[in-house]
Amino acid sequence: GALLPVFLAPGQLEPFISKHLTTGALEHIEYNDDGNIVFGYKAEILPIICDIWLEAREAGVLLKTQLPKAQKAEVLTRSLSKVGIIALVDEATGYQFDRKHDALRILLKAYVEEELRPWVKTFPDSFFTAMDNLYENEKTTSRNRPRYYGKFINKYIYKPIERGFVKEELDRKNIADDGKRKARFHSWLTDTGRNQLILRIGKIEGLMEASPNKRRFEESVKRLTQMSIFDFIEDTDD
Repeated sequence: GALLPVFLAPGQLEPFISKHLTTGALEHIEYNDDGNIVFGYKAEILPIICDIWLEAREAGVLLKTQLPKAQKAEVLTRSLSKVGIIALVDEATGYQFDRKHDALRILLKAYVEEELRPWVKTFPDSFFTAMDNLYENEKTTSRNRPRYYGKFINKYIYKPIERGFVKEELDRKNIADDGKRKARFHSWLTDTGRNQLILRIGKIEGLMEASPNKRRFEESVKRLTQMSIFDFIEDTDD
């Protein structure tokens, strides 16, 4: 009988809520957000909420406008199967710095290998063709690409993954004492890290191909950065 939070408010979800959520599961958790006392929910209910949305989609009761939320729930579910929910939320909020257990270490272990893996081609030729077009350069090859291509890849591909923590770990592992790289960054990634990298490459390549110039590309990246996999929770549309 309690008032449901907005991410469970749509009436189409009602038959599935009681099946998954026990009494008291939606009790508020009080926490400090940059000096302000605010209220949230236990992190453990996030995969349960995803299940509710996915079962509603499978039952065919969702409206067309609600299907994108179910899609985001599916993305979250796949991610949470690889990284512990507590570690994921702790890292996303910065809370790992206040916890006794090392949640960030758990997260990075899911992304970065201890040892180098055999090199596998990861960046497709079409990605660099899109970069050539974006910078209005003649077709480049691996032998004559400008150094700023590497800076572009670090900025738009590697650094955004897990808010820069993965990139910092890759720098730590991959930079030798003489300042040179030991190998390509992606050779240090786990299967999870590689999958996330490939997804990121595809997104950025698509934005490059759709952008008439670099300014428009940067605007598109900014909009992408502002989007979150948690948007389906905050969206109040039915």
